[in-house]
Amino acid sequence: MSVELISIEEAVKKASEYVHLVVKNIKEGEIDLTDLVYINESKGAELRKYSLNSDDIIIALSSNVGNSSLFDINEEDVQFTLSHYLARIKCDKRKINPKILVYYLNSKAIWKYFRVCETGKTKKNISKVYIRNLPILLDLDKQEEMLKKITRIEESISKIRSELKIYEMLREDITDKFLVGQ
Repeated sequence: MSVELISIEEAVKKASEYVHLVVKNIKEGEIDLTDLVYINESKGAELRKYSLNSDDIIIALSSNVGNSSLFDINEEDVQFTLSHYLARIKCDKRKINPKILVYYLNSKAIWKYFRVCETGKTKKNISKVYIRNLPILLDLDKQEEMLKKITRIEESISKIRSELKIYEMLREDITDKFLVGQ
């Protein structure tokens, strides 16, 4: 399967509504929306059946094997599809909470599992078979308890990140004033 890449400028001109997520967009358990790959309308329409839905989990099968994120983007005007180096996991919410599964996939214990299962010398890869056979060791009661604790921590992290952005903007302003003379 080939994907015709177009620049952001072309996408804006063509009003492309199709974003093709690649491995570099999955970082530290989150989706990085900088430096997106847009695809043309015809390829986007062809890949539409593979569009991501809320609560889908994205997992890297190559490069940064196992890096995972929950898809929770609610953009009605944009369709997100996956490169063939990424896979989608749909959860049975009666058995596991999708957020918990992402934490589980990004945990040190499961990363060790991925390191044992991955293949390749320079570019690491993992077969979907190993993802399907991944042992899940959490019962629902413990998942809810874990999620409550993690949610509080994530709220604190989000607050700190917001404060950090303010300081980063101040640093940029000071740098601009001294280097550019504004």
